[in-house]
Amino acid sequence: MEFTPEVPPGYRLVSQEPPAPSWGLASAISVLGIWIVASLAFAFPLLVWLIDTPPLLLVASVALPTVIMAAAAVLIAQRRGQGAVRDFRLELTPRALGVGLTAGLAMLLGASAIAALMRIGNDEEIPVAAGDVFSLVADSPLAVALLIFTIAVVAPIGEEIAYRGMLYSALQRRWSATVAVIFSSIIFAALHFEPQRFPILLGLGLALGELRRRTDSTSATVVAHMLINSVASLGLVVSLSQ
Repeated sequence: MEFTPEVPPGYRLVSQEPPAPSWGLASAISVLGIWIVASLAFAFPLLVWLIDTPPLLLVASVALPTVIMAAAAVLIAQRRGQGAVRDFRLELTPRALGVGLTAGLAMLLGASAIAALMRIGNDEEIPVAAGDVFSLVADSPLAVALLIFTIAVVAPIGEEIAYRGMLYSALQRRWSATVAVIFSSIIFAALHFEPQRFPILLGLGLALGELRRRTDSTSATVVAHMLINSVASLGLVVSLSQ
């Protein structure tokens, strides 16, 4: 007679563990490549060449590449893995929410400290790419509101899926969590294409990567990233309105 061990609720046998995703580093890099191509196709021409672009179209061109990037990552996880929630550790729990908010506040203080150090001996403000977009859509309250939503909600979700979700997971499986934190952070900072803000972005990337490592939760990094971007976008609006 075949013996089948009884498994307590909430547990499963090792043999019942789901298989590892078949997507890897190449898939993660291709998703980032999709974002670059989409940015060159949609956002770059409108921001650089078409000064009189309608504000709502301009905001859409900024949001669309991130949406496409996140959708590509989710589709790959759905077809070649266990789905985005499991593969990218996107389960939202009360603990992830609390840790994310607390870490986000700490990261805001850290980013402010780095910015203050960078301005020692230099009275000029550190340029922020989002500030240029805000100035272009300032005459449309609806466009400003949608841009705040894009920066505070769309960008954190999309970027965390791509960087701390897919790229981090691929690097961790191939090498280690330490390698994943470091290299996902460098790529995160570099692909913002804001060289003057690179130290700040690298610091935030390392903090978000470490949060991902310690909690094994990308939802926690999404929450932290949302808090950071919300405060930053509202600060830009206030500064530009003065």
